[in-house]
Amino acid sequence: MSPAAYVKLDLQAAQHNLRQVRCYAPNNKVMAVIKANAYGHGILRLANALNEADGFAVARVDEGVRLRQAGFQQAILVLQGFVCQDELQLMLNNQLDAMIHNVTQIEILKQLSPQTAQLKVWLKMDTGMNRLGFKVDDFQAAYQQLSQLATMPMLTICWMTKPDSNSIYSIKVSRDFPGNEVLPIQLALSAGPIFTATG
Repeated sequence: MSPAAYVKLDLQAAQHNLRQVRCYAPNNKVMAVIKANAYGHGILRLANALNEADGFAVARVDEGVRLRQAGFQQAILVLQGFVCQDELQLMLNNQLDAMIHNVTQIEILKQLSPQTAQLKVWLKMDTGMNRLGFKVDDFQAAYQQLSQLATMPMLTICWMTKPDSNSIYSIKVSRDFPGNEVLPIQLALSAGPIFTATG
């Protein structure tokens, strides 16, 4: 008996989509999000198909480790970040980037500093999706705490919910840092990449 519902994934279509994103944003790097076992389609299968991406984003540390063990050399961002010192150590050992989205993670970084000097961190702002990330009012304080650590370089990430300039909180935040320091800003989700490319 055949299953009542199934998904057939066209890998050539996925590769075409990656090329289309590059057309819209020719001067930008592209990170393929293949979290949660590529949404159930097989993380290694999708990573091999999208091997021309500049980086991969995964949900958990074990997914990032699996990609490294399979030989992928691109940047790998763990969207959940780490939840304990053991996971942070795994990230350091496998050169995985960490998403920082709560104060507990900053405290763990403080405990292992300066071992974390080579860790690239992405500081996540919650602009309204209310899942992960620092609220706008708490974002600068989190940035300042991270700046006191040896952990660098640091990027900021803003998850957009619609292609509307009023939702780009990261522009305001970058102007509020002491000394007018501007961090690289990553805009993601929904129409974000196309919107930022076309202006």
